[in-house]
Amino acid sequence: MPREEAESVDTDFFDRNAVRYGDVRPWFYDFYFIEFMKKNLIGHTLLDVGAGSGTFASLVKKCIPDMRVTAVDPSARLLSQLNDRSIRKVVGKLPDLSLNPADTFLFIHVKEVLHHLVGKTVNESRDTVTRSLLALKDHLNDSGFLMIHELYWETYIVPSVSRTLTFYLLSICTKLHIRLPYREHLERLLVCFYTTSELENMLKDCGFVIVRSKQYPFSDTTFKRVLLLRRWGRMLYIVRKENNKQT
Repeated sequence: MPREEAESVDTDFFDRNAVRYGDVRPWFYDFYFIEFMKKNLIGHTLLDVGAGSGTFASLVKKCIPDMRVTAVDPSARLLSQLNDRSIRKVVGKLPDLSLNPADTFLFIHVKEVLHHLVGKTVNESRDTVTRSLLALKDHLNDSGFLMIHELYWETYIVPSVSRTLTFYLLSICTKLHIRLPYREHLERLLVCFYTTSELENMLKDCGFVIVRSKQYPFSDTTFKRVLLLRRWGRMLYIVRKENNKQT
């Protein structure tokens, strides 16, 4: 599939599911990043990538009123739900953010975006994530921090097996227009989750140094057992460019 077509499909997916993805409330793990920003306010610029309806961007403005926030999302419908006029809204997606190349930010926040950056294979998806991390690096101030919130899946023995099987199952379902009988499956949903070590290696390969990290495991459920997952949950990383390791 040509990149242009893939991008339009991705945008259509989030526009079509704007109600589902727009109904997001702040959670305790969002404050992990906000408290860090408060303690490291060397500047007041934030880029929120995959901002959706603006939950995190609005929370930042409430907690740090002087922060100048730019919210980027592929869905114009989701961004239209963000009513704070002090927040700049940009329709764009990784790895091409539709920003001025000269725009840099002291803080960049990316929540549950990387697993939606998919190609025809897991390797293509990983390459897209790598290109996206490098694009974010270009927009990160040399003294700034990139804050990543992602989901991790890790299987017994070979950690990436369940992720890989799920990736190709969803790809087949999308091609054949099959709807799986569980609540989380949306029509034409494509995802590629990563293990903690996979994401950490991609960050290292892109020239980032991990400053802080935290994991919030999900509970043990039937869904987890069906997927043969040993560990799954949320992984939060705060990183900065390798040439500036001071915290």
